Amino acid sequence: MVLEAVLILLQKEPTWAEAKRQLGDQYFLDRLREFDKDNISDKTLKKVGTYTVKPDFDPEIVGTVSAAAKSLCLWVRAIEKYGKIYKIVKPKKERLEEALESLRMKQQILAEARAKLRELSEMIARLQREYDEKVAQKEELERRSRMLQLKLERAEALITGLS
Repeated sequence: MVLEAVLILLQKEPTWAEAKRQLGDQYFLDRLREFDKDNISDKTLKKVGTYTVKPDFDPEIVGTVSAAAKSLCLWVRAIEKYGKIYKIVKPKKERLEEALESLRMKQQILAEARAKLRELSEMIARLQREYDEKVAQKEELERRSRMLQLKLERAEALITGLS
């Protein structure tokens, strides 16, 4: 019964002959360790579920017969439980990935906007400095103009006074 459940999970024919062939395979334990538990079909979970609900499919009961069978029983129960939970978690995980991707894109847009803002702020600061310099030059020119106007008026007054 335990081996049948294991074979169903491994997508093998649940027969005694196939069970002997799998147990004789030197990579059997590696295949169990590397089992793709994230992609178990609903059909497979349903088939395995018909075994795990049986009262005899209890690791303690199976363990009285064989320690290896107990371990396989525990593995089947764990994989079934993981598969059922993963079916619930997978859509949430996908939504999380979508949200994270959206967040990454928005953070990139924000970083670009901040870079543009920094560039524009630097440009505004440069233009403000240029404006301040031009205003200072204008004021200096106006001051000189007034002084020259004053000198011109004095010179005219002096010339008029001398004539």
